[in-house]
Amino acid sequence: MSNFVDFELPDTLDEDIAEDFLLSTKESIESIEHDLVILERDPKDANTIHAIFRTLHTLKGNCRMCFLTPLSEFIHTLEDVFSAVRAAEIGFSSMLKEALLLALDLFKVCTEQLFKFEKLDACLVEKLHSQEEKYLRLKSASAQEIDRTAAQVIKEVAGDEIEGIPITHPQDTAGITAGQHEEHKTRPESKSTNSEESDKDLGFFNVMSRFIDDRTPYWENRSQQLLSLGLAINRKLTPPLDETQLKAAIYLHDIGMTFISDSILQKQSKLNPMEEKSMKVHPLLGYEWLNRIPGWGDAATYIFQHHERPDGQGYPNKLVDNQISTGAKILAVIDSFYSMINQRSDRNYKRSLIRAIKEINAYSGSQFDYEVVMAFNEVMRERVTKKNSQSSDN
Repeated sequence: MSNFVDFELPDTLDEDIAEDFLLSTKESIESIEHDLVILERDPKDANTIHAIFRTLHTLKGNCRMCFLTPLSEFIHTLEDVFSAVRAAEIGFSSMLKEALLLALDLFKVCTEQLFKFEKLDACLVEKLHSQEEKYLRLKSASAQEIDRTAAQVIKEVAGDEIEGIPITHPQDTAGITAGQHEEHKTRPESKSTNSEESDKDLGFFNVMSRFIDDRTPYWENRSQQLLSLGLAINRKLTPPLDETQLKAAIYLHDIGMTFISDSILQKQSKLNPMEEKSMKVHPLLGYEWLNRIPGWGDAATYIFQHHERPDGQGYPNKLVDNQISTGAKILAVIDSFYSMINQRSDRNYKRSLIRAIKEINAYSGSQFDYEVVMAFNEVMRERVTKKNSQSSDN
């Protein structure tokens, strides 16, 4: 039986301090993520090493100032690990970077839950504590053992979600999702949807999706990658959706983006409130566009709802759970996953496959639907197994 209990958000923490803490924490995490990528390119960059250490120290200090003991202790452990890097006691490597990024992901999830529900449940408090012990092993690893130790920590920290998924670097993830879009062409459609008219519409929607992808250099071949993953997830669900409607929604879910200015779509810094408001109109614009074409009502609904969340924190209508269509839930997962493993205008790095899968699972039940996430996990395991099998045959 666990000795850990829920950790309550301190009553002394007023709203302004909480808001400042969350903003500072977000900026600190983004800064560390960015600097870790820089350090991966030059592991002996002393300025970047010192910058990461200072940011971790500041993050720990902010947690202590707000009396967030479980969070400050966890960051203190990461600070100890990075102190060993700073003192050249252990070398920095891509594997160590991934281990640290996974730790930051857990810290972010715990922080969000604490401030959303005003408490951190006992299982997450215990998880923080158990992972502190795992990460401390990195501090005492020799130079020869650091990669192996980091890889073991990643496996233990990532848990069941990445069972069967090999530990890869970010540049290795593209082959998992790209290049598999041909698979849907050989799968027969059901008679109810395999009509000449719907095929013509889909052909037009496919062309439109290429124009959408061309809006930003970060979306090359995006629609085909989303289509492949979305259809694969759908086939794991019971019952599956009409593939024709889902294809249309995947092709056109961001068609509303074509009505948004390039200055907003390709902005490399945080959107201001007015720009964010403009961006959030795109699901409605996409819905209105497609809903005016007869026969595509379901696909239009998927598009309208694809930024809704099971916990009611999405937009535009703050729908919850079963109020959200399954097609929209699939779109939410595949759209976010693509964004994680590819560069964006506001982020010049991408997550590794393991980290992206872990993050999707971390938000299962809140941002993403549980059943869709389980289907996503199954698809990813199958694809990695297939890729490994093909590699061993060559």
